[in-house]
Amino acid sequence: MNSKVGAVFIVDIMNDVNAVREARKLNIPIVAIVDSNADPSLVTYPIPANDDAIKAIQLIVDYVQQAIEAGKGKIKAVDTPDKTEEPQEKPIVLGA
Repeated sequence: MNSKVGAVFIVDIMNDVNAVREARKLNIPIVAIVDSNADPSLVTYPIPANDDAIKAIQLIVDYVQQAIEAGKGKIKAVDTPDKTEEPQEKPIVLGA
């Protein structure tokens, strides 16, 4: 990879201990479902839930996916100019 990822999402930190270890080593924020049998201090953003219940996992993953898509939509909205506005002139940068 050419750049470091912004965060990792882990469903079961007890099962994916290598992913947790690697993310912590690289100082990558961890968003994870944390069950009562796991240590929540290993995770930057713990989501308390049963990591064995398929329906609970699916519900949480769907919400995370929607949040990511909403975040990407906001970034695209900022990056792309609104077609109703008149294009602005590019600023002149001296010394560049």
